[in-house]
Amino acid sequence: MDGKSFLLEPVSPDEGLPPAVLCRLRQADGKALYVYEFLHPAVAATVAVFDRSRGAFLLIRRERAPFAGAYAFPGGFIDVGREDIYQTAVREAREEAGVQLAREDLVLVDVRSRPDRDPRDHVFDIGFLAEIDRAHAQALDETTDIRWASPREIDALELAFDHAEFWANVKRLRAQRQASP
Repeated sequence: MDGKSFLLEPVSPDEGLPPAVLCRLRQADGKALYVYEFLHPAVAATVAVFDRSRGAFLLIRRERAPFAGAYAFPGGFIDVGREDIYQTAVREAREEAGVQLAREDLVLVDVRSRPDRDPRDHVFDIGFLAEIDRAHAQALDETTDIRWASPREIDALELAFDHAEFWANVKRLRAQRQASP
């Protein structure tokens, strides 16, 4: 098997696996993946990065479909079996815009899971807010441009995916945090 091949293996009831497991896929490195009777959604993280020194949020312009050319907040798919959703958010901000975040910078904003939110698949997107100072950013992987935008500017943009809904939730969370003593 090469690195992208799988060996299909049957599972037996005496293995103690849930009854919904139909079979096992064995990767070249020996790691087993399981095929379930019920499909699993994809999972992604999105981050609204606010730079306090600029008073602005980071947006990326998407290079690829879907929504090629549209603005979005940095984000992407979890590396299944290798990271948690917080690590995904940190990695995606770094890979797409060169922004260095730490897990401690992330505050949960929302979970969006409408089946039609991403035309590629049923994707659960977990949204985070990170408020930092003097962020360095540049267009990197899958990004043609970056933009630091004020809340008013973001309100006027048509954002990719369901990022307008995410943006509304970010604004609501920030307002709650600012109102709290």
